[in-house]
Amino acid sequence: MRGFGEGEFTFQWENVTRLSNEAQRRGTVKFRYSRMSPSDEVKVDVDTEEFVGSSTTPDTALYRYAQVPGGKGSFQFGVDTNVHWFDPNRTANERLSIKSRWIESGEGRSDVRLSGGDLGSAETLNECWDNRFRSTFLDRTDSLESWGTESQGCVFTSAEYSN
Repeated sequence: MRGFGEGEFTFQWENVTRLSNEAQRRGTVKFRYSRMSPSDEVKVDVDTEEFVGSSTTPDTALYRYAQVPGGKGSFQFGVDTNVHWFDPNRTANERLSIKSRWIESGEGRSDVRLSGGDLGSAETLNECWDNRFRSTFLDRTDSLESWGTESQGCVFTSAEYSN
């Protein structure tokens, strides 16, 4: 069907940086997409693995998006990165992940988790919103800010975290 289909393509950082004066990078960015018909779910997936300079540890990230046209959908993002970049004594990569889901009306939920690396324990943030995109529930591991009741303010009443 014209204008619909699926496919994939890959950027190789070695080839991209050869065309510019950027610092040498190695690794890949892989893109996959699909929308077979006007009523089918739209999907976009991106996976990255990038080595900067002489690094032997890659910076990695993933992105996932899926939505039925005019309907429910989801978004996921995950990245391995050092959130303590400013502290020379804390050099391990942590995992930051986000998962959002929504239904046809627009009501939805996002769950965020920061874990691993130099953290003592995982930290989370959970938020829900209504069909006018107003926040109806917020909860944070650090308890600095929270409101609403999960069972009443969330169309999805349990947290789901991305990998």
